[in-house]
Amino acid sequence: MLMFLLSHLISAWFAFLLPSYATFKALAHPPDNQQELQRWGMYWSVVGVFLAVEYAAEWLISWLPFYWEAKTLFLLFLALPQTQGSTYIYNNYLQPFFVQNESDFDAGIVQVQKNIVTFIQSRLAFFWEWLANIANKGQGVTSTNTTTNGQAPPNSAVQTVLGLWKSYGNSALSVLGYSTSTQSSAGNSNNGVPSPSASSAGAPSFPEPQHVY
Repeated sequence: MLMFLLSHLISAWFAFLLPSYATFKALAHPPDNQQELQRWGMYWSVVGVFLAVEYAAEWLISWLPFYWEAKTLFLLFLALPQTQGSTYIYNNYLQPFFVQNESDFDAGIVQVQKNIVTFIQSRLAFFWEWLANIANKGQGVTSTNTTTNGQAPPNSAVQTVLGLWKSYGNSALSVLGYSTSTQSSAGNSNNGVPSPSASSAGAPSFPEPQHVY
């Protein structure tokens, strides 16, 4: 337990706090510290890849003996100016790998973003259509009770939600790429609720990444 806490404290100080402050210093005086700015840019690129891999695989490797000690030593190797391990890894491994696969990464990132937005749109459309069906059934029951008892029962929670949707739904879905015209046409057929086919209108366009060499 002591080694676990000590490893975290050392990593936090040498691998994150000091590099973060050094990056600030380099950004504050870019003409005078261009070399330092480049160095810390390489450092954060390497650390970002390392943390992404660790987050995905930590459950598999964290049980290994001396895992935290080895991780701390590796982070020190990356961060310390005496070793500058991040510069070495970036120049010899990371940069060539990214350059070789840059086009594939750019296309994959754009496609993943579009797929995520399209999925969210389709799920929201399905959810609101489900609420609309419940509300329609509730309106049928309401009309029956009105005919029987001579008075309408109080509004249901679903009808309240649908009222909020009619007021704010367009603004909410426009953030995810729905156009007002698409929603209005869907609303005419589904009581103001977009149908699942509305999600097929496509995801919002994302800026294409620029190749920088």
